[in-house]
Amino acid sequence: MKMTPQKQWRNFFHFRTFRSVYCLFVATLIIVCSGEASGNLKEKMIAVGKQEPGTTLFQKSIQISPDQAHVTYVTKKGEQMIVAVDAKADNGRWSKVVAGTPVFSAYGNRVAYIAADQKQAYVVVDGKPGPAFDYIWDVKFSPDGKYFAYPAVIGTGNKKKVFLVINHKKGKQVFGITQFRFSRDSKNLAYIGLLEDGKWHLILNNKVMPGYDLVESIVFSPDSKHVAYTIQEQNKKTVVLDSKRMAFPGIQVGMTSFSPDSLRLAYAVLNKDGKWEVIVDNKKIAAVKKAFGFLFSPDSKKFAFQGGEETDNLSMYVNGVQSPVYSGCSDPYYSPDSSKLAYFAKQGSKWFMVVNGKADPSFHTVFPPIFSNDSSHMAYRVKIDDDKMCVVYDGKPGEIYENVGTPIFSNDGKHIAYVVQKDNKWVFLIDGKKGKVYDGLGTFAFSDDGKHFAYTALRNGNWLLVIDGNETTTTFNQTIPNASIKYTSSNNLHLLILQMDGDMPKLFRLEVAF
Repeated sequence: MKMTPQKQWRNFFHFRTFRSVYCLFVATLIIVCSGEASGNLKEKMIAVGKQEPGTTLFQKSIQISPDQAHVTYVTKKGEQMIVAVDAKADNGRWSKVVAGTPVFSAYGNRVAYIAADQKQAYVVVDGKPGPAFDYIWDVKFSPDGKYFAYPAVIGTGNKKKVFLVINHKKGKQVFGITQFRFSRDSKNLAYIGLLEDGKWHLILNNKVMPGYDLVESIVFSPDSKHVAYTIQEQNKKTVVLDSKRMAFPGIQVGMTSFSPDSLRLAYAVLNKDGKWEVIVDNKKIAAVKKAFGFLFSPDSKKFAFQGGEETDNLSMYVNGVQSPVYSGCSDPYYSPDSSKLAYFAKQGSKWFMVVNGKADPSFHTVFPPIFSNDSSHMAYRVKIDDDKMCVVYDGKPGEIYENVGTPIFSNDGKHIAYVVQKDNKWVFLIDGKKGKVYDGLGTFAFSDDGKHFAYTALRNGNWLLVIDGNETTTTFNQTIPNASIKYTSSNNLHLLILQMDGDMPKLFRLEVAF
């Protein structure tokens, strides 16, 4: 799974904690300052929130739009809860806003949340509440943002009616819903519903499929043309693909996944002997007690997983062919062009990276590999002992430090950057060259063309932006959770930041031209 830059570094960097009990509230967009910094950086701070004393901000509710341009959050004043988007608060005043909401659509132009007054619950989309229900527990946008769906309940006990609501219109009445999912192209919506016959059914685009004792784990293919799900009948489970039951039943089913080209399907079935039968293209390719990390190569031609008899007796399997047995083995990692398969394995007390069957040198600990987009380079972190780390780049260990962060490549693969720690200070290494020393480092990014590198840095309790080694004159108290540097052109970027005005937090978008 890919991690955001903020998450990658959270274990390594010093982040200040925001404890204000004030909120980000209504304001118009106002340019509050601008200036020119070192290296001809042109800075502009645009206010996107204003504080009202006596209001509490629920910090965990802060959500950033995918394009890093907008923010939404929940505040409370007295007994009323209020949702705001950027500088505008919704008109609704609620007794509750459900945790996990508000949420943005994929393009960041729509916002939805679940709210309740003293009696009923509502889904609010773009500031407008939908119909009232007794209970609502989730809301999702389609990938294109045109549709939204949520399961909702009217009544209780024997009088309970359950619906999947699409764009505020109730669908078929059912008696329970366990999962719902849009396809990647947004043209299909599937959910699992309990009907009058006492059976669970997959309901795809309002078409009811056959019923079973249990239905679970909906998976759409990447091209959105196929759907797979697990069924249970008479204590046996199997996979159904496009209404066709697969040939391998078992006690449990797991790790159902399509290949990137959508033409292949893999899953695992637990048999009565306690072994996982690994099924690919409706054929059994292995039977092992442990199976993890199912992965098709990007070109869909190869399938790899780690498996074995025990956690200290594992191998890598590629198209059914078993590697040597190790005392430990990671999940597989393919390069973008599918030419390289990497994993790290353990023999005795040492770990080592294996690339296309060839082992690199051994270390105390090895971390997952990172490939450049053009697949020409690979880098990974290693621990030499408890307080010594380095980055291995194309098979060659680098300089040793107390701590190192996960490396990243520029989009063109020509540049590599990572953070290192020494004597409780932090510095970025970019193509092996050290930047300035700081008390802490935060979010970071190469520009799309690979010509620029920017990051946030902490000095004497204040954060600033560093772009190609040039520091902004603007300093701030904190970056917003999950905020990251967003390049809007080859020579412009912005970042959502938090600035304290006494005890009052202010939210800004820091825009920089360079």
